[in-house]
Amino acid sequence: MWITSGGVARTLVIAARTDLEAGTRGISNFIVPTDTPGFVVGKDEPKMGLKGSVTNQLFFEDCRVPAENLLGEVGEGFRQFMITLDGGRVSIGAMALGLGRAAMEKATEYAKARQAFGKAIGQFQAIQWKLADIATELEAARLLIYKAAKRKDQGKRV
Repeated sequence: MWITSGGVARTLVIAARTDLEAGTRGISNFIVPTDTPGFVVGKDEPKMGLKGSVTNQLFFEDCRVPAENLLGEVGEGFRQFMITLDGGRVSIGAMALGLGRAAMEKATEYAKARQAFGKAIGQFQAIQWKLADIATELEAARLLIYKAAKRKDQGKRV
């Protein structure tokens, strides 16, 4: 459900339960070429943003994946995905920061252009405080993202 690039990828890494009793240690990952018989891509899911990133449902209808397509060892899948997710969080944070900065720039432009009571609303202290708070939060987010990226580069948990 909601798999990023599911409809355009040629090869996927798929998590599957290989031991129903072992919880997260019963998850293994498999390399699955998208031309494998029984692999079906669902419709593109509509999204509000990130339109350049296709998102789809994936279906496995009697799809057989050979044992040699196991990625790593049996039961390592959850750990493998958590490592990948940790790195992805830095990227998601950076994208969110970029969106936030763009929103602040638009808000600042609007505050300079919009007139109320004979002057730009950006000249009112309440609006200035709001924009200052936004700028402060974005700077804090930027520093946290840099710190997380540095930790990732050093091979530490993010």
